[in-house]
Amino acid sequence: MPDLWVTLLKSFGMLCIVLGLLIGLLWLLRRFYHGGGSRQAGLIRIHASAHLAPKERIVVVEVQGKRLLLGVTPQQINLLARLPDAGEESADSPAASSLAFGSLFKRKLNT
Repeated sequence: MPDLWVTLLKSFGMLCIVLGLLIGLLWLLRRFYHGGGSRQAGLIRIHASAHLAPKERIVVVEVQGKRLLLGVTPQQINLLARLPDAGEESADSPAASSLAFGSLFKRKLNT
C-alpha cells in the first residue's frame, strides 16, 4: 500500500511539472509572439478594417506616421491610396473617422 501512495505522489508531481511548463510556454508565446492583437506599440498600427468578402478586406494602416489604404487578399496586398498623415488631421471623434473611412471606401469602389 505505501508503494501506491509513492507512485500517486510521483504522478501528481510530474503532472504539476508538465502543467507548469505548459503554462510557462503559453505565457512566453503570448508575450513575445503577439501578432496583432490589441497592442499597437510598434511601427505599424491598424486604424480601420472592413471585410469585403470571406478572405478579402480593406485596411487603413499607419506606418511611421504615414497612413495607407491597403487591399488585402490571401495572395497579395495592394496599395489603394495614400491618405493624409496622421499628424495633419485634426483630432476627430471615432464616429467621424469611421464616416471618413466609409466615404473614402465608397469613392474607391466607384473609381
